[in-house]
Amino acid sequence: MWLIRVFINSFTLSPYNGTEALIWLFSQKPESLDPMKKYLSCTSGFGNNYVTLCKMDINVETVEIFYQELLKLEVQMEEKNKVAGDRS
Repeated sequence: MWLIRVFINSFTLSPYNGTEALIWLFSQKPESLDPMKKYLSCTSGFGNNYVTLCKMDINVETVEIFYQELLKLEVQMEEKNKVAGDRS
């Protein structure tokens, strides 16, 4: 298995290795992340997990619109959680 990791560092051998980028992203502030990059989980030949960046070929305007929609969705979810919290 380690030979596969040497040549293909993004090869997922276990669910934990595949979720490394998701766990790392969860601990970051959204404002500090680059919306033009994709964050990938990788494993070195020695078994160390790390996160790497890959530039995506997308339109800047599309990214800004999507980010604004996510911010609106976050506000809506916070309002729903406050209302649901008051009822219980």
